Amino acid sequence: MLISVQELKNKFNIIIKGILHIGAHTCEELSAYLNIGVNINNIYWIEALPELVEKNKINNPLLNIYQAVISNKDDEIVTFHITKNDHTGDSQSSSILEFLFS
Repeated sequence: MLISVQELKNKFNIIIKGILHIGAHTCEELSAYLNIGVNINNIYWIEALPELVEKNKINNPLLNIYQAVISNKDDEIVTFHITKNDHTGDSQSSSILEFLFS
């Protein structure tokens, strides 16, 4: 179940002034953030895949989007796993967690 940011805002009666969104993908949540009154300048997006970062910058030059892989451990090399679509070659999923295939 996905809980919307509007539901969280209402349920906990909070004022949201800024957002750090890790795993931006195509920034599809942008309209939801803007609808709750967050200024686009106070929304920061992190995306690991450089091609998605560039695509998002082209689609919306106002985005504060940065390419990075984020982990819970400091000063450690992180393996970043990416799956590819066999038909298009586009990335399908990415994670610092190892994929388990059955």
